Amino acid sequence: MSGFQNAVSTGFGSAANREKMVAAIGKLRGNAGALYPLVIGGEKIDTGSYIVSANPAHPQEVVGKVAAGDTAYADKAVATATSALQKWSARSPFERAEILRRVAEILEERRFELAAHLVLEVGKNPIQADAEVTEAVDYCNYHAELVEQLAKKPRRRNVPGEDNVLVYDPCGVCVLIGSWDFPLALVAGMVSAAVGSGNTVVLKPSSAAPVVAARLTEVFQAARLPSGVLNYLPGSGNEVGRHLVEHPAVHLVAFCGSQENALPVAEAAARVRPGQYHMKRTIIDSSAKNAIIVDHDVDVDEAVVGVLDSAFGFSGQKCTACSRVIVLAEVYDKFCTKLGEAAKVMLIGDPVDPATVIGPVIDEQSKDRIAGYVDAGRKSARVLFEAAEGDLPNEGSYVAPVIFQDVDPKSPLAQEEIFGPVLCVLKADDFEHALALANDSMYALTGGIYSRSPAHIERARWEFRVGNLYINRRITGSQVDVQPYGGSKLSGDGARLGAVDYLLQYCMPRTISENTIRHGLTSPEGQVEVEV
Repeated sequence: MSGFQNAVSTGFGSAANREKMVAAIGKLRGNAGALYPLVIGGEKIDTGSYIVSANPAHPQEVVGKVAAGDTAYADKAVATATSALQKWSARSPFERAEILRRVAEILEERRFELAAHLVLEVGKNPIQADAEVTEAVDYCNYHAELVEQLAKKPRRRNVPGEDNVLVYDPCGVCVLIGSWDFPLALVAGMVSAAVGSGNTVVLKPSSAAPVVAARLTEVFQAARLPSGVLNYLPGSGNEVGRHLVEHPAVHLVAFCGSQENALPVAEAAARVRPGQYHMKRTIIDSSAKNAIIVDHDVDVDEAVVGVLDSAFGFSGQKCTACSRVIVLAEVYDKFCTKLGEAAKVMLIGDPVDPATVIGPVIDEQSKDRIAGYVDAGRKSARVLFEAAEGDLPNEGSYVAPVIFQDVDPKSPLAQEEIFGPVLCVLKADDFEHALALANDSMYALTGGIYSRSPAHIERARWEFRVGNLYINRRITGSQVDVQPYGGSKLSGDGARLGAVDYLLQYCMPRTISENTIRHGLTSPEGQVEVEV
């Protein structure tokens, strides 16, 4: 798109920028335990029941208390969004786009403040937290540009005496259920696409990162988004989330999270409830088991760096993270040796340090789940690298990073999403075998290949069936518009966040055909004037 440019992330090589980040983290800590109410129709509501969000690196440190809604508040939020829909959808698309651009500007102004929330609430280091703010800025500007393009009412092929136009109406009331791995960027992408298209929203954030979503809601309010268009409703996924998904007045459900939760959402949304006179649309982004193929002719050092970066950034808690590396037999031993040595220099510690690679996982439940996979992996595979328990901080939800080699491709270690700092190395007999192993998964989100062979790269382009394929680079760090994001199989329904087709998921297209040959014209008073 000619008018869109990706925003620039902060350069932390600058001492001034590092100081701003430290100051923002200190300021947030000074406001520890602040209360964030529900926001329904612009009204701030303290329900008296709370979700307490703690710093995973320091569990005793409360980042914020978020008011928790229930099904009654869910009904109120849907009713409010329904009431606001007609007026908001009638607003000019150019006005809606202008609000999205103001949101982007405010995100830029509050860059360090929002990054500090990501550091303390979900455990990202400042560099990755800042990059997420950049991505959120990009989604808002990108969707503003697309909204304006769609407003130009692209014509279809006309025939003599007839004009045909395609227009894009909003779907209606959208329920957006966000994830905690990218609680600012992905949620900003969902909200900006929904409201930019003229829909109204009930936002139910992940209970692991509700404060970030509260701050994003404040940004939309500051950009003068009308009351009732965006309603902020934290609450239990089993209670509030399910009630919203099943609500007959909801037209669209967008969900980002694990397969365990995604499949019930898709199933529940598919049922038409009493009083519901439409089919609910769903946009699902779910689990992954991403693989990188390392060909026999690679620069092994380059591949090792790319694999480690893809596997262990944010402690392996990105949906796009590499969890399987498939290595051709000719370089398998050399690659494993260098991978194990390189892993030793990964810094484990508090994510407030920009150099930290391995911070905490999101909570104790996640820590225990990952530990279960590691314990099982020790019985079925060989440990190539594992950080010592003594290298971990004394407090926090830390898991020692582990790399397994000689992994059975059919084992849970190689097939199930772990979502933590665990990487398994598989040996492939040849490139054909490598492709088969890469595709042997119920998921298809991201993948990569390191190779110098044009023939192998070309085969991977067409035969490595993932939503995002990266060649000779890391598989994380996609940019809006440049690398639209989304998967297939059980990773998602194929919607590409960061591309025009994602925005179109929030739209209901209509074709209008007009016969332009008339035998008479209507007068301003409504009487038909006929020429004699």
